[in-house]
Amino acid sequence: MQKWLIPQTWVQILIFAVCLFLWLPSPGIAQDNSQLAAESQDVSAAVRAAEGKSENAESGIENGTGTEAVNKDMVWAASDGLSSEIYISSEQDGTWSEPLQVTNNNAENLVPCIDSTQDGTKYLTWASLEEGNLNVRYMTGKNAVWSEPQSIPDLPVTSTTPFVAVDKNDVVWLVFAGNSGGNDDVYCTRLVKGKWTAAARINAENNVPDINPFIEIGEDGTVQVFWQGFRDGAYVILSSVWQQDAWSEEKRVDDEALAAIELKNDEVQASLPDFVANNKTVFIRTAKKEK
Repeated sequence: MQKWLIPQTWVQILIFAVCLFLWLPSPGIAQDNSQLAAESQDVSAAVRAAEGKSENAESGIENGTGTEAVNKDMVWAASDGLSSEIYISSEQDGTWSEPLQVTNNNAENLVPCIDSTQDGTKYLTWASLEEGNLNVRYMTGKNAVWSEPQSIPDLPVTSTTPFVAVDKNDVVWLVFAGNSGGNDDVYCTRLVKGKWTAAARINAENNVPDINPFIEIGEDGTVQVFWQGFRDGAYVILSSVWQQDAWSEEKRVDDEALAAIELKNDEVQASLPDFVANNKTVFIRTAKKEK
């Protein structure tokens, strides 16, 4: 199986994604939801896959008796002949488990992402296109038992390209692109003590698209969101940091800062198992060790 080569820095990744898929939405041009769903899946695939892999490229999990093999969760979208469904597989000691289909509906289920809490509860998110409506869905799972798909209350009319991350306090952070008419904005909601917070816009108020968000959670617990925003006639990379109870003013991310986020080749370039037919839909995350 041919390896999917992903460049070394975020600058190269973002150039790679744009050149590979040759799509970004133009400001002020409306798109129907089916086109938006398919194109959002493609344009963000390289960035999303690299992000999930890069932050988890580790050789082991330390415990009191030595080093255990890394466990990874891999989620992807694939056709079952009627629609696009979400699948999951987990890796331990270099072996991937048989794929488990976790959605089974008439929707087009796209761009999955996954993370887990300290006790091993997994949060799986994706965008669901059903009856012309494009919305974020999620489910939880533990020990191979999964909940039914669930909705998040009070999101914009359209929501897509979700990215989920769990911090050290087991707060679930979810960013996505959404709109209720007009161009997309980047939003964040958090699951705190079983309740989702109101979705808050991260980017500055404007009349241009802001798309494809992802989250970095630093070792010190700092939560930073990156995304693509159309500014001054071109797409640039922007970021904002969570500051106790609000998001900081958006800032452009310069080349030097982007280059500081290095990818580890041995992880990113690892071959996927043969049962994954389309690597553009894949997201891989190293699972947290259960307590």
